[in-house]
Amino acid sequence: MFEGIVSLIALLFSGYVFIEQRKDQKQLRIEQEKITELQKQQAADSKKYNEMKLQHSKQISDIESQRFASEREEKLQQAAAAVTAQWATVTKNGEQIWGLVVEVRAPQASEIVIETTTKRQEKWPAKCGTLGQGKYFVQSLPLTEEDYKKKYKVKKSGWGFPKQIQDGINVSLISNSTKFKVEKITYGLTGGRRYEKAGTGSVREVTN
Repeated sequence: MFEGIVSLIALLFSGYVFIEQRKDQKQLRIEQEKITELQKQQAADSKKYNEMKLQHSKQISDIESQRFASEREEKLQQAAAAVTAQWATVTKNGEQIWGLVVEVRAPQASEIVIETTTKRQEKWPAKCGTLGQGKYFVQSLPLTEEDYKKKYKVKKSGWGFPKQIQDGINVSLISNSTKFKVEKITYGLTGGRRYEKAGTGSVREVTN
């Protein structure tokens, strides 16, 4: 009988241990599920954070790109206004002299080269060198006997030296002419930058 009681107690204890083990396994499974869910949530939060960070970086990059483009456009506009050239006539001693009015608004412009077209005759580019701030007149020279003697296929006439326009000089600018055009101006500004401006006014930076 005593052995039967011991066996019963052992059986009950085994059952208790089994039940407790099942409880522990269930609790462990619940804890593991919670950990897995937490890891998923952390991964989702991390992904969302990275996406937000990437989006923020892109927004900053876009802003910087826009700012850079705006600054570059502003510099090009300033460069476009730095040197201008236009066909004109100057009246001197009752005589009408044709040429270019070159205006330098920058403190200085270097290696100024102006390409023109005219229905009268073909012209070499007007090389004005380095000019300080001010307005200048560059006379269009006619073809000379020396020009005709030169063995060029096309005879082109040249230009006089740039002369600063003094007060009281009568200058008439030639606008919207199909016969006299400024096609292109190239010039250098401070900082070693060189620009090319079309007759339409559009300008771009050029490399030597």
